[in-house]
Amino acid sequence: MSKTVERAIKAVEDSKFVFKDQNTLEILNAFVFWTNFKGEANKFGNKARTFNLAVNEEVAGILKENGWRVRDIQDGEGATLYFVNIKVNMNSPYPPLVTLFSEFRGRRNRRSLDVENVGELDRIDIQSADCVINAYESKMYPGKVTGYLKKLNIIQEPDLEFGGKYDDWLDEEDKQPDFPDED
Repeated sequence: MSKTVERAIKAVEDSKFVFKDQNTLEILNAFVFWTNFKGEANKFGNKARTFNLAVNEEVAGILKENGWRVRDIQDGEGATLYFVNIKVNMNSPYPPLVTLFSEFRGRRNRRSLDVENVGELDRIDIQSADCVINAYESKMYPGKVTGYLKKLNIIQEPDLEFGGKYDDWLDEEDKQPDFPDED
């Protein structure tokens, strides 16, 4: 079984799901996986920006009752991962608010991501995520509900190469040696 599926099954236990109203779901400690924030074409040519969101069995049941397409995968030991695919419409008149929180060399950084750089999220390891999802019922297919991202805050897992052994060293451009003035 995929390590991602195993991690998702375990992580969803710590997620908190809050239905704000009929059309809004807030998730704290969300497990976000199999992302395509960049919008690269898949094997079927679909270029939609999407990600998958792990949900627990109770939330999966509620979402199914409300017309969502909830998928599931069994792991090798009988546990089930329930998840929904969430669309990320960055070209909308009201694009989602996506914020990336990261830390490097003790400096904390917060960046708002837009259509040009939201694809960076496909390449990072996610430590933690909180999000708000809006439900949209298709007018062409009544009863079919799709989740759209409204807000996403992601904390990036610190990138510690070689156990962080070299993280405290300054880059050459960060500090130049002081040479005595020659007269």
